[in-house]
Amino acid sequence: MMKNCNVVNNSRIITGSSVIFGSSVGIGLIILPILAAKVWFSGVLILLIMTMYISYEASRHQLLLIEANPKSDLRAIIKSNLGIQALRVVDGLVVFSLILLIYAFTSIISSSVVGILDIGGQQWWFAFILCVGFACLLWVDERCISWLMRSANLILFGTMLYLMINERPSIELMMRSSLDIQPLALIELVPVFFAVGFGFQQVLFNITRLHKCCCYSTLKSIQIGVMLIFVINLAWIFFVFVSLGQSSLLELMNQSVSPESFVSQLFQDAGIGHQVAYLFLLSLLLPPLYGVSKGLLDYLFSHIVYAKQTRTFPAMLRASFIIFFPPLLFIAIDPKGYVFAISSVSILFGSVWCVVVPWMCHTDSKIFRRPSRIRGSLVACYWVAMSSSFAYLSFY
Repeated sequence: MMKNCNVVNNSRIITGSSVIFGSSVGIGLIILPILAAKVWFSGVLILLIMTMYISYEASRHQLLLIEANPKSDLRAIIKSNLGIQALRVVDGLVVFSLILLIYAFTSIISSSVVGILDIGGQQWWFAFILCVGFACLLWVDERCISWLMRSANLILFGTMLYLMINERPSIELMMRSSLDIQPLALIELVPVFFAVGFGFQQVLFNITRLHKCCCYSTLKSIQIGVMLIFVINLAWIFFVFVSLGQSSLLELMNQSVSPESFVSQLFQDAGIGHQVAYLFLLSLLLPPLYGVSKGLLDYLFSHIVYAKQTRTFPAMLRASFIIFFPPLLFIAIDPKGYVFAISSVSILFGSVWCVVVPWMCHTDSKIFRRPSRIRGSLVACYWVAMSSSFAYLSFY
């Protein structure tokens, strides 16, 4: 069983919350303000509260499973509770979802850098270099990676604060624009908000290892991380709304503006140089790419990652190839398909975190402190509503 430790390591709690925050806050900070212009601030507040509450409940369910099975990874837990056939289905859902997320992040980062450097036609090659770099980072000690994640978060917070101080947006602009609200657009945005709120689920096993199986400290990291995701997203979207106004954001959405152009324009309007804008963009996008890649590595190859006797160079090379080759193939086919990829991941990934994990929490005989069935049902209902809306919008 996981330990309910009496001595709390605050440094590990901060590190764990940084990893959770860094794994979730990425492309969402760029595309959410544009897409959410239809529902404006009230709609964003509703969606964020709902999504982050469901995400926290899903995390608590997963933590209970880890607590009851401290020596098993998620695949072993699924096999033990649901059988080998269910494991194969879940394997397919998780692996394909994580590959789509790696594709989305790699695509947006490579597209942004190519746009910044003005070297058209070279996106795939930069994506290849990026994947090679991250293939090496996956095997670096986790303490070093935690330090890099915290540094990236500090750079992100610093550039955001610098932008907000220089911009001094007008609240009156937001109030005038907020009269035109499209409530039905809430349905369209649920999968995108899900991708932001659930981006850290795949790294929870790493967080428990970071806390040496201390249940209390792990839960504290989750609580702080979820609160950070909520507050930073809300503050950033509010800032963009009052800076640009609804009509400008809707125009940007209709023009399908690229992420680097949007960020560059935002910083340019505040009189800040392009260099700070690009630093903001990279510190925003690189941590989630690592989090997703590491999650896929741990899911498929935990026997290599955590067993030194099997961590040979051929095994590491083979694992890295399996993780990064499919995203590179998708970029070669469609280098701009990241929005649809993120929405699709929400449905596939959500079936695991919102349905399979809560179900196992109520059927695993080793769990003594079972969560409320009402809470588990709310998590599952959220996924059903999201999937139904996504299917309706896709076909109609």
